[in-house]
Amino acid sequence: QPGGIGGTGIVGTITGFASICVNGMEVHFGKDVPVSENGVAADSAHLAIGQVVAVEAFSTKRGLQAGRIAILNVYEGPLTGLPNASQPLRVMGQPVRLAAGARVAEGLRPGEPVRVSGLRNANGEVVASRIERAPGLKEVSAIGKVDRTGTLQGLKLGTRVAPAQEVLVRGQWSGRQLEVAQSRPDPSTPFAGRVREAVIEGLVQGRQDRRLVVGGFNVTLERGTLFSGEPASALEINQRVRVTGVFNGAREVRATRVEYQPERAEVSSRGHSGRDNRSDDEQQQRSDDSGSSRSSGASGDDKRGHGSSASSDRRSDSGRGSDDSGGASG
Repeated sequence: QPGGIGGTGIVGTITGFASICVNGMEVHFGKDVPVSENGVAADSAHLAIGQVVAVEAFSTKRGLQAGRIAILNVYEGPLTGLPNASQPLRVMGQPVRLAAGARVAEGLRPGEPVRVSGLRNANGEVVASRIERAPGLKEVSAIGKVDRTGTLQGLKLGTRVAPAQEVLVRGQWSGRQLEVAQSRPDPSTPFAGRVREAVIEGLVQGRQDRRLVVGGFNVTLERGTLFSGEPASALEINQRVRVTGVFNGAREVRATRVEYQPERAEVSSRGHSGRDNRSDDEQQQRSDDSGSSRSSGASGDDKRGHGSSASSDRRSDSGRGSDDSGGASG
């Protein structure tokens, strides 16, 4: 319940609306739910399909209700390189590959500020589920592991930041490095210490015996852990999985269930043109399923006033019920 230990901490990708659907779970939320985007206060109108979010939720008679939502953009900063036959897209000099079905703004050009949502693979590279324009971006930011050399998974930091498993850094881009003005630990677990249940989506970054590393979380497989989709023996590095279990520390999860499909995570750089990788029919189907007034395809205008295939997937305030909550299925 709100204010107590026993809620659910959810980390995963938004796949639909009507509330929000994260990791296949429908989470209701009111228009006044606290929302942040890379540590900066935002509102529920900023939520969009393809974003990775961390949600603190609690059970109600109608189902899960969000107490707070944190939008997690792996990078917020300038596009520094377009993809070609041998190289992926780059943001602040760092490679960004596209997941299957990634939502990507059309016509991106070098120098444009963008927001990138996605998951890191076993090599530490970002596999993006959403890339959108970020006009008026005042500070750049990044989320990742800081090593002993003071770099954030390849991104050079101009200000010393202590080594940590996960840090959000904010500051200015010099053209060569990120000059850090602020840093914050563990942005993907804003609910640490307040929830018991865990539902985590991520790419398998490591495996040894009965332990996995999934999206930076250390996952212990119990004797009774259930596997859905494929047997445990078929699980591969860079496989996208959904882990349900119990927190045993801020980034420690005891798994009761692991779900995944046999196909590997998409790590290619396809979609070079900056267009939504899915067919228009599939986009229209998702729009129809969500029951919202969003338009499908690549030409929709989002609430920030710029048209892109990515930005047509934001939550629409029209057509909401009188309870003023959003939700998702998918």
